[in-house]
Amino acid sequence: MEDGEQRVPFIKTWRTPVQNVGTDTREYDVLTWKAKTGVLKGAFIPFATAPLKENDEIFNILATSVIGSIAEHLLAGGAPSTNARVAAAPEPGSSDTPESLGLVRLPPTLQDLLTAFDTASTSEAIKTKRQGAERAFRSRLPPWGSYEARVLQGIWAAAPYLHNGSVPTLAELLKPSGQRLSQFSVGRKYDIENVGLAATQEPLSETLSLTDCSNINSGNSRCGHEYGTSLSDPEKRALLEYLKTL
Repeated sequence: MEDGEQRVPFIKTWRTPVQNVGTDTREYDVLTWKAKTGVLKGAFIPFATAPLKENDEIFNILATSVIGSIAEHLLAGGAPSTNARVAAAPEPGSSDTPESLGLVRLPPTLQDLLTAFDTASTSEAIKTKRQGAERAFRSRLPPWGSYEARVLQGIWAAAPYLHNGSVPTLAELLKPSGQRLSQFSVGRKYDIENVGLAATQEPLSETLSLTDCSNINSGNSRCGHEYGTSLSDPEKRALLEYLKTL
């Protein structure tokens, strides 16, 4: 585990590896989708994002919305509104500048937001990564199908597991992909022993049907994350008991 950037004095961080572990890829591909921007058409963050088009990538819409919301909240000191705006949508064809619109640059404490959403060439970068090309882009997107792992604290309460919620319990996650359940019910009942959703839920609970590794882009594939699958049964049980304590 590599040390990460120090954000607060005397508090260490670690750099989380982002890699493809064979899980469902559909959520990654969603980054290439486009949507109508509606009232956000033309909105932009000065010196950070380009004005949104009438139809734009949802990643760009998300970047403008999130960066703008966080920045304005901080600049307002937590108040519900502020005149120190960081985002606006000027009239089409106008010669308005960020300054004339009353916009301000992101303060130094929020400069990290500029790299949190690297929107340059997002769609093209994803397509190229998917094809296995090595061409470098300004985008900081990880390899196709890669996701950042969540922290383990409270993992016992985070079922169902994997980024797409395709595995009901931690015990099931420790099985090879081909042996995992092809469907399960989602509800409030909890399985203390297997750590996750109980096999039997309320009568009207939703049943989630899953695909195997032959359809990894379904959005509901239970494939991947084979860590710990070769452990013995006693070792798996010991690991589950440890994870309950986090």
